[in-house]
Amino acid sequence: MLPAGCLLISRSFLTQKAGSNDSAFVLQVKATLLSLATTRIIMKWLNALGLLLQFLSFWFAAPELLGDSFLKRMQGGLKAFVTKFSVVIIMIVVLGYGLTFSFLGIMKGMRASEMPIPQHDLIQYYTNFGFATVAYLVFILNYKKIKTWLDERVSAPLIEKLIQNPDLRKNALITGAIIFTLGFLIQFAVIIFS
Repeated sequence: MLPAGCLLISRSFLTQKAGSNDSAFVLQVKATLLSLATTRIIMKWLNALGLLLQFLSFWFAAPELLGDSFLKRMQGGLKAFVTKFSVVIIMIVVLGYGLTFSFLGIMKGMRASEMPIPQHDLIQYYTNFGFATVAYLVFILNYKKIKTWLDERVSAPLIEKLIQNPDLRKNALITGAIIFTLGFLIQFAVIIFS
């Protein structure tokens, strides 16, 4: 990995246009520095992916590790915890809607500052924005119905199955072990290759 100061120097060095004065060595150094900077970014995201997979693996393994007697004692609390997923879903929808169209708007604005946007691109953007806004409003207006449906059809049956079905807990444990191993291997590869 490159230190931060070296990375700044390499970025300023790489942004200079290649001229006829640049020797093969200089061009090779520029390519190497660009490759190292790109590799650093890729390794950072792979490391984050490995950590995320390891975190998710815990939630697959937890029901089997806790056992059915503990799950039965904590059934009320687990139902309350799982019903909070509807709040997570609304946060994902709200943030997804806001961030997506903020990002798209910024990108369109930056592209428009360089060259004019074709009419069909602008129409497509506004059409997508309109459909997404309608879907967003339908979701917000029906949020209580969606939350009730999730509570009755998803969270309550899921808790009951986890408590009563040891095979489901065993399969979740195996899935958790596979996800954990995959996350570990990704992180190990990042350490080896960086």
